[in-house]
Order: sequence, then structure tokens, then C-alpha cells
Amino acid sequence: MVRPSADLHLRIIYLFVGLTCVWAENGNTEDAAALNSDLDYDHPKVWTKGAQRRRCWGYEKNCAESQRMFKGTSCIRKQGESPEAFSRRQGDFWSSADWGYVSKFKDSMVEICSQRSASDSLFKCSTDNAMCIAKNMYMDLRQLDHHQHGNAHRKDVLSKPGMLGGRCRMHNGRMATRRPSDVLQAWTDELEGFGNLKFRPHATAKQCDVWLDKPTVVMKFDSGVNLYHHFCDFFNLFATQHVNGSFTRDLNVVMWHTGRTPFFDLFKDVWRAFTLAGDFKPLGDYDGKRVCFRDVVFTLGPRMPLGLFYSTPIPEKCSGSGLFKAFHRHMVHRFNLTSDRGNVTEPAYRLRVKFMARKTKWRRVLNQDELIAALRSTGRYDVEVVEFTREVPLISQFQTVHNADILVGMHGAGLTHSLFLPDWGALFELYNCEDVRCYRDLAALRGAHYVTWSDKSKLTAVERSPDHLNSAVEKFSNYRMDADEFVRLVDKAATAVQQRLPKRRPKDEL
Repeated sequence: MVRPSADLHLRIIYLFVGLTCVWAENGNTEDAAALNSDLDYDHPKVWTKGAQRRRCWGYEKNCAESQRMFKGTSCIRKQGESPEAFSRRQGDFWSSADWGYVSKFKDSMVEICSQRSASDSLFKCSTDNAMCIAKNMYMDLRQLDHHQHGNAHRKDVLSKPGMLGGRCRMHNGRMATRRPSDVLQAWTDELEGFGNLKFRPHATAKQCDVWLDKPTVVMKFDSGVNLYHHFCDFFNLFATQHVNGSFTRDLNVVMWHTGRTPFFDLFKDVWRAFTLAGDFKPLGDYDGKRVCFRDVVFTLGPRMPLGLFYSTPIPEKCSGSGLFKAFHRHMVHRFNLTSDRGNVTEPAYRLRVKFMARKTKWRRVLNQDELIAALRSTGRYDVEVVEFTREVPLISQFQTVHNADILVGMHGAGLTHSLFLPDWGALFELYNCEDVRCYRDLAALRGAHYVTWSDKSKLTAVERSPDHLNSAVEKFSNYRMDADEFVRLVDKAATAVQQRLPKRRPKDEL
């Protein structure tokens, strides 16, 4: 059961930062007078100690660190490191993995086609067309013919003059022309044909077979069957919402998919965090039609160079992104995740360890029962073995991890669940299978303590795939692990958790 005070706490967080509920080009999170409609608040200001005080995310102009709702970045100074080098490393983390990531796209937006009046169209894009925003846009999909093509990311859908555009003043040469090396990096190929039209796209225009009055986001998806890759999609949608300045769920989500093969989404339950419809529409639903949008955003891609979080460069000894902490709180709020761990400040509290068992062919721990028995015999932990199969509802999986203090699991997409750990939580990646950065960096972004196996003399590969005797062979093997070393590493993670536990029962346990 959701505690009213917990839900109220998250609503007040959104009240603090003054989120706008209006999806508009002129939306400004700094001076917003209206809040997200599903938060049931209409007062934009917070009074603290008798004085009016504004809170902010971190990317707004004149947003002091003391005013930020979600503070995260923590870099440890290296021995012999100069103050200047330390400051640069902190700055690198801020710009690549924290609120500076949002600032980069907000500040780089350039108008490619400008409005002369409110009824005109508008089109603008960020650096390298990673994200684009439009108002009153026309899109001719009469030649999409998605049933005739196997390519899910065709580049010729809107290639002819007059197939994409609006009524506005064009600024030739402003749109970036650099070709992305991957279709999931930018919108250059799809949107470079935008031009000035002789008519204004609007609800009653005869050129519009379909008028989408609700705000619309158009996305390219990475993968619907891998939790890690699909959460790159969800995270970049969240970052896009910050760049655009709106968190309304009363919107359309359209998947840019130009082929006949349907997109298979194992994790569609996550969509309810972003849209009231709880699902997306494939572009093929509009095949053969001329579609006009009142407001449309083409989102940040999941595989941008130096993007989040597939290829994020994490400076050494830096962790805890405020942006990722906000994403964690946002998802916890939208899924109504609750805490049932009791009071973590009680001396008798035993840390909760969730051990993720694998049922796949490879990367199984063959002596798992021995490891669990050894850990339970210490009497120090509340240990639970969990199996996150398709039969277990996804939100229930997130709920389980949200109530863990230490999450344990072998290298694999399931470790993406670490995004739902509490702020003091730890991730123990049993063995990284020589993919060193993937979940170490994800844990660093979330701000979770990270531990992994390092003594290979206490790790034995019992079975290996004969078809993968190459650099990836570690991922196609099964293992036996030393029980004493396993307990030692859990204890190591537990020490970090104990040091990070709140001194009083945290109000942000939802």
C-alpha cells in the first residue's frame, strides 16, 4: 500500500522545481507558473523559513548548487592531483553525465525555420541534429510502404521536396549536415528535407489527413528485448523531457520504424511512466497518410557519441549523477514503488541482499546454493534469491530491487535493475566477464557502490561454449566460485552500505 506521505513528498519535489505542464516551445522551467497536471498542484512557489526560495534542477541559468533538488556528483581527489586537474575532472563528469548533459542540448538549439506569427511553423535542432523540436509540422507518409521493406531505419522516407516542412522562414545552412555513423545517433537523414511550404499545417487544413493535436514524441528504439539497451531509450526520453521543459503524460509516442517486422517490446510496462496510453504507436500506423503535428519532439538517441548511457565517459573516481538520481526518483514515483524494509537506523536491522539467479544457458553460477548457504550462515544478512523471468511482472521486479540494500548478480542486462536501488545501495557484479566498464559505470552514474570479482584463482569456468572461443568466451561460460571469497566481497559491499545509510529514516523511501 502506498503511504500518502511518500506520494506527497515526491509531488512536493516537483513543486519545488516548478515543472511546466505546457508542452510549448516557449516553456521555461525557470519561470514556470504551472506544474505537471498529474501532480495535482497549482502553486509554483515554495516558502522556506519565511523567505521565498526557488529550487531548480541544475541546468537552469543562475541555478546555485545549494538550490539543486538532486545533488549527486562526488569525485575523490587522486593522490598528487592538482586542484586544477581535480576541478577539470569534476567538470567533465558534470558535462558528460550530470545536468550539464541537459544543458549541452538546451544551449545548442538553433532555429532552422522561424515563426513569423503564432500560427506559423517552427523547426529547430540541437548540435548534430541529436534532438529536434517542431510546431505545426507536415509529414507526408504516403510513400512509406512499410509492408514492402525489411529495413527498419530507411533514410529515404521523407527524401523528396515537399514531404516534410511547415510555413515559416527558412535559415539555409543552419542545419548540421554531418552524417551520423549510426542511425540511432541523430535525425539528420530523416529530417534534412524540411522545407518552407505554401500552406500552414493546422487542424482543418485539407493537406492533413491526420491531425495530432496532443504533444507527440518520435523516438528511435535500440532494443526491446534487452533491459540495458531499452533503458537507454527510456533514459534519453527523460533527458529529452528536461531539454524540452515538459513532463506531461498526455501525449503520443511514435516509434520511427520503417520496416514490416513488428518491434517486439518485452518491457512495455515502462511506458506508463511516460504516457497515459501506456504504449507507443509504430510509424506504420500512419502509412499512406499525410500527418500534421501541433507539437512534436524528435528525441535524443540511445547511441549518440558520448551519449547516455551506452557510451558515457566516466571520469575516474567520480560517481553519483544528479540527473540519474532524478531519473530514479521519477520512475519510483510513476510506478508507485514503496519501501517495506522497516527502519534502517535500528541497530538490529539486517542488510537485505537480493541474489539474482540466472536461468539462461550461460553465465550461471553452478554452486549458487553453496554461496547462499555460506552467506546466510553469517547471520548478518537477510538473503533472498530472486529470478527475474518473463513470468515475474516487471514493476514487481523493480519493487524488489528498490527494497534491496545489496544487489548481487552475474554480468548481464538484469543488472540494469541497479537503477532502482536506494541511494545507499550497492551492486555486486559477481563477475564482469571482462566487460569491465558496462555495469561499473552504470552503478557510478546511479551513485551505487560497486564491487566485482577480481581474484581469478578463486573463480573456475566449468563449461564454455565451443562456438565462442574468442574474446567474448567469458560471457559464454558457466562458473563455480569460492564461497569464502564471495562472503568477503558481500561484506565489503556491506561496509560501504553501512557507511552510507541515512542517520534517520529517509523521507525519500517510497
